[in-house]
Amino acid sequence: MPARPATPTSLAVTAAQVTPQLSRLITAADAIMVTIIGALLRRPREPPAGRRRVRVRRMATKFSLVVRTDLGMGRGKLAAQVAHAAVAAVLTAQLTAEGRAGLAAWLAGGQPKVVLSVGSDAELADIAAAASAAGLPTEVIRDAGRTQLAPGTTTCCAIGPADAARVDAVTGGLSLL
Repeated sequence: MPARPATPTSLAVTAAQVTPQLSRLITAADAIMVTIIGALLRRPREPPAGRRRVRVRRMATKFSLVVRTDLGMGRGKLAAQVAHAAVAAVLTAQLTAEGRAGLAAWLAGGQPKVVLSVGSDAELADIAAAASAAGLPTEVIRDAGRTQLAPGTTTCCAIGPADAARVDAVTGGLSLL
Protein backbone atom coordinates (compact mmCIF):
# COMPACT_ATOMS: atom_id res chain seq x y z
CA MET A 1 0.00 0.00 0.00
CA PRO A 2 1.47 3.43 -0.94
CA ALA A 3 2.33 5.91 1.84
CA ARG A 4 -0.31 8.53 2.54
CA PRO A 5 0.67 12.18 2.18
CA ALA A 6 1.21 14.13 5.39
CA THR A 7 -1.82 16.05 6.64
CA PRO A 8 -2.20 18.62 9.41
CA THR A 9 -2.77 17.05 12.80
CA SER A 10 -6.21 16.99 14.32
CA LEU A 11 -4.86 19.07 17.22
CA ALA A 12 -4.38 22.19 15.11
CA VAL A 13 -6.92 24.88 15.94
CA THR A 14 -7.75 28.25 14.48
CA ALA A 15 -8.18 31.46 16.45
CA ALA A 16 -11.95 31.22 15.90
CA GLN A 17 -12.03 27.86 17.71
CA VAL A 18 -10.30 29.14 20.85
CA THR A 19 -12.64 30.19 23.64
CA PRO A 20 -12.89 33.93 24.22
CA GLN A 21 -11.45 33.56 27.72
CA LEU A 22 -8.41 31.64 26.51
CA SER A 23 -8.02 34.14 23.71
CA ARG A 24 -7.88 36.98 26.30
CA LEU A 25 -5.27 35.04 28.29
CA ILE A 26 -3.14 34.52 25.21
CA THR A 27 -3.47 38.22 24.34
CA ALA A 28 -2.41 39.17 27.89
CA ALA A 29 0.58 36.83 27.77
CA ASP A 30 1.59 38.23 24.38
CA ALA A 31 1.36 41.79 25.70
CA ILE A 32 3.59 40.87 28.64
CA MET A 33 6.19 39.30 26.38
CA VAL A 34 6.18 42.26 23.95
CA THR A 35 6.64 44.71 26.83
CA ILE A 36 9.48 42.72 28.37
CA ILE A 37 11.30 42.05 25.12
CA GLY A 38 10.95 45.70 24.06
CA ALA A 39 12.38 46.90 27.37
CA LEU A 40 15.27 44.45 27.16
CA LEU A 41 16.16 45.51 23.64
CA ARG A 42 16.17 49.21 24.62
CA ARG A 43 18.29 48.84 27.74
CA PRO A 44 22.08 49.07 27.59
CA ARG A 45 24.05 45.85 27.99
CA GLU A 46 25.83 47.02 31.15
CA PRO A 47 23.67 48.47 33.92
CA PRO A 48 24.43 52.12 34.71
CA ALA A 49 26.71 52.75 37.69
CA GLY A 50 24.98 53.75 40.92
CA ARG A 51 21.58 52.33 40.11
CA ARG A 52 18.88 53.94 42.15
CA ARG A 53 15.58 52.63 43.38
CA VAL A 54 12.59 53.96 41.46
CA ARG A 55 9.00 54.10 42.66
CA VAL A 56 6.41 53.10 40.11
CA ARG A 57 3.14 55.04 39.83
CA ARG A 58 0.39 53.62 42.06
CA MET A 59 -2.09 51.24 40.51
CA ALA A 60 -4.89 49.13 41.98
CA THR A 61 -3.64 45.75 40.73
CA LYS A 62 -0.05 44.92 39.97
CA PHE A 63 2.03 42.15 38.45
CA SER A 64 5.70 41.96 39.43
CA LEU A 65 8.29 39.81 37.71
CA VAL A 66 11.52 39.31 39.66
CA VAL A 67 14.59 38.08 37.81
CA ARG A 68 18.10 37.08 38.91
CA THR A 69 20.87 39.23 37.47
CA ASP A 70 23.77 37.14 38.80
CA LEU A 71 23.38 34.38 36.20
CA GLY A 72 24.74 36.33 33.24
CA MET A 73 21.78 35.36 31.04
CA GLY A 74 21.71 36.88 27.59
CA ARG A 75 18.88 39.27 26.75
CA GLY A 76 16.90 36.65 24.87
CA LYS A 77 17.32 34.06 27.63
CA LEU A 78 16.29 36.59 30.27
CA ALA A 79 13.24 37.62 28.23
CA ALA A 80 12.23 33.98 27.76
CA GLN A 81 12.53 33.19 31.46
CA VAL A 82 10.46 36.24 32.45
CA ALA A 83 7.89 35.32 29.79
CA HIS A 84 7.69 31.79 31.26
CA ALA A 85 6.93 33.32 34.66
CA ALA A 86 4.32 35.70 33.24
CA VAL A 87 2.50 33.02 31.28
CA ALA A 88 2.58 30.57 34.20
CA ALA A 89 1.15 33.21 36.55
CA VAL A 90 -1.66 34.17 34.16
CA LEU A 91 -2.59 30.53 33.59
CA THR A 92 -2.45 29.69 37.31
CA ALA A 93 -4.62 32.71 38.13
CA GLN A 94 -7.47 30.97 36.30
CA LEU A 95 -7.55 28.13 38.84
CA THR A 96 -9.16 29.99 41.77
CA ALA A 97 -11.93 32.54 42.18
CA GLU A 98 -9.54 34.97 43.88
CA GLY A 99 -7.02 34.49 41.07
CA ARG A 100 -9.65 35.10 38.41
CA ALA A 101 -10.78 38.28 40.20
CA GLY A 102 -7.20 39.56 40.42
CA LEU A 103 -6.57 38.71 36.79
CA ALA A 104 -9.78 40.46 35.67
CA ALA A 105 -8.86 43.61 37.65
CA TRP A 106 -5.34 43.54 36.22
CA LEU A 107 -6.61 43.15 32.65
CA ALA A 108 -9.18 45.93 33.14
CA GLY A 109 -6.49 48.21 34.58
CA GLY A 110 -4.32 48.02 31.46
CA GLN A 111 -2.14 45.05 32.52
CA PRO A 112 0.39 47.02 34.60
CA LYS A 113 3.59 45.10 35.22
CA VAL A 114 7.08 45.76 36.49
CA VAL A 115 10.28 43.76 36.08
CA LEU A 116 12.55 43.86 39.14
CA SER A 117 15.97 42.43 39.83
CA VAL A 118 17.66 40.44 42.58
CA GLY A 119 21.31 39.49 42.79
CA SER A 120 21.21 35.88 43.97
CA ASP A 121 19.28 32.65 44.25
CA ALA A 122 18.90 33.19 47.99
CA GLU A 123 17.41 36.65 47.47
CA LEU A 124 14.94 35.32 44.89
CA ALA A 125 13.98 32.47 47.23
CA ASP A 126 13.40 34.95 50.08
CA ILE A 127 11.17 37.16 47.91
CA ALA A 128 9.17 34.18 46.61
CA ALA A 129 8.75 32.79 50.15
CA ALA A 130 7.63 36.19 51.48
CA ALA A 131 5.10 36.52 48.64
CA SER A 132 3.72 33.04 49.27
CA ALA A 133 3.55 33.68 53.03
CA ALA A 134 1.60 36.88 52.30
CA GLY A 135 -0.92 34.83 50.32
CA LEU A 136 0.10 36.30 46.98
CA PRO A 137 0.01 34.27 43.76
CA THR A 138 3.63 33.24 43.16
CA GLU A 139 5.21 31.27 40.31
CA VAL A 140 8.90 30.32 40.52
CA ILE A 141 10.63 29.36 37.26
CA ARG A 142 13.44 26.81 37.01
CA ASP A 143 15.36 26.49 33.77
CA ALA A 144 15.20 23.24 31.79
CA GLY A 145 18.94 23.40 31.13
CA ARG A 146 18.83 23.19 27.35
CA THR A 147 20.93 26.28 26.59
CA GLN A 148 22.81 28.62 28.94
CA LEU A 149 22.04 27.31 32.44
CA ALA A 150 22.22 24.07 34.35
CA PRO A 151 18.92 22.16 34.65
CA GLY A 152 16.87 23.28 37.64
CA THR A 153 18.51 26.70 37.99
CA THR A 154 16.00 29.09 39.54
CA THR A 155 15.84 32.14 37.25
CA CYS A 156 12.86 34.29 38.17
CA CYS A 157 9.43 34.47 39.73
CA ALA A 158 6.11 36.14 39.09
CA ILE A 159 4.13 37.72 41.91
CA GLY A 160 0.51 38.57 41.22
CA PRO A 161 -1.52 39.82 39.60
CA ALA A 162 -2.83 41.04 42.95
CA ASP A 163 -3.57 44.16 44.95
CA ALA A 164 -0.68 46.60 44.38
CA ALA A 165 -0.25 47.42 48.08
CA ARG A 166 0.14 43.73 48.94
CA VAL A 167 2.65 43.18 46.13
CA ASP A 168 4.59 46.35 47.09
CA ALA A 169 4.83 45.13 50.68
CA VAL A 170 7.00 42.26 49.36
CA THR A 171 8.77 43.79 46.34
CA GLY A 172 8.82 47.52 47.16
CA GLY A 173 12.50 47.54 48.09
CA LEU A 174 13.73 45.93 44.86
CA SER A 175 15.36 47.77 41.96
CA LEU A 176 13.94 47.89 38.47
CA LEU A 177 15.73 45.66 35.99
